[in-house]
Amino acid sequence: MPTTVPIKALCLGDIDEIPRARMTLDDRTIATYAAQYRSDDLPDPTPISVMITRNRLKVWDGIHRVRGAILAGRDTIQAECRTGRRRDYVWRLCDGHRKDYQDRSEEDQMLATMLLVRDPYHRKKTDEHLANHLNVPIEMVENARDATLPPQGRLAVPGILDPNTSEARSCLKTLSDLLSTHREYEYLEPLLREIRYILEE
Repeated sequence: MPTTVPIKALCLGDIDEIPRARMTLDDRTIATYAAQYRSDDLPDPTPISVMITRNRLKVWDGIHRVRGAILAGRDTIQAECRTGRRRDYVWRLCDGHRKDYQDRSEEDQMLATMLLVRDPYHRKKTDEHLANHLNVPIEMVENARDATLPPQGRLAVPGILDPNTSEARSCLKTLSDLLSTHREYEYLEPLLREIRYILEE
């Protein structure tokens, strides 16, 4: 059942520190949606899809509709909401590649693939499983896995951490705070993002 949500309450991938599965947006599509939202004669577009995780509303389908509503001056938007964990959000976020794979740039395809192979839960799945879900060549999944490995080993640090214990989460939180404070360690930014990712899981 669709519900009305304030647009300012939505977490958008290019604004908030949450994953996103595409880098490029179609301005014409946004303009089309904006015209629908402005019109008194046309029905509003299909409700967007939102995942509620830790009280955050994360858009996993409908970013063009959100941009169109913003362009039209709307403060609210219709949304289908469901609750889930971060792993559920990431999986749903990548669903779009199955239905409009041909419209996604290679950069977007790799971005979505990287989301799954870096996820502590989904990266345990086979390359074939991930490729089928994303509707991308299996070689892209293999290349994404290789890109996440450190130069001298087969296991990245986050891959050998068990975040399910309170001790581990406490250590990760301390490390995250330390890295956030000392910004001179910019080369550790990818690790910081990974730690925040695990802590939100």
